[in-house]
Amino acid sequence: MVLNYSASPVGISTRYDSFLVPGGSLESPGSLPLTFDEIAVVNSKSPVFKIGLLRFDPEYEAELYEALSVPSWKEILTEEQIQDALTNPTMESSQKILDIENDAYFERVRGVMIGLRNAGVDIPGKIERMIEQRRLELVHRQRKTEIKLVPNEPEKPAPSQEEFDAMKAQLSAMQEMMAKLIGNDDVNESAMKSNQEAKQEPSAKPAAKKPRTNTK
Repeated sequence: MVLNYSASPVGISTRYDSFLVPGGSLESPGSLPLTFDEIAVVNSKSPVFKIGLLRFDPEYEAELYEALSVPSWKEILTEEQIQDALTNPTMESSQKILDIENDAYFERVRGVMIGLRNAGVDIPGKIERMIEQRRLELVHRQRKTEIKLVPNEPEKPAPSQEEFDAMKAQLSAMQEMMAKLIGNDDVNESAMKSNQEAKQEPSAKPAAKKPRTNTK
């Protein structure tokens, strides 16, 4: 049994037939019964299992992925993981999207984003810009991304009432200290001005000497 969790149907071909796996949802995926031989042929012709577009019943997926020699199948993003990464992004989930090097796999992620946006789901603008930048990298055959993620600065919590009262008291004490310093400066300035004025007052002129007369 192959499962389709996306809303869009997926076309596949076996050795002799072609099938359309109906679209579904996270709660009710579309499904199509196939034999292992048919699954193996589909896997040899298409990347639908390697990029997670179609998945298997959780009870048998480990056995089937290993039989198909799909490496790191546990790292393939599910529909739910992609939706969560787009609507509630983290550094880790965004980096997983940026690390995608397969065009079809990335277009699957981009398709989920477009579907969510068309459904009126809010997607952060920075995620949309990131997806577009990575798409352009892949268009230019750049497999390893050069996009660097920058962590958001954590928001500082608002001060509590106790902290606010302490800051207010500290501010009042500083204002009082400044007022005293300004008052002392005024006193010192007045004293200095008085001293300068005293130094500048002219001293009394000495009495004029009487001319000496010669007596014979």
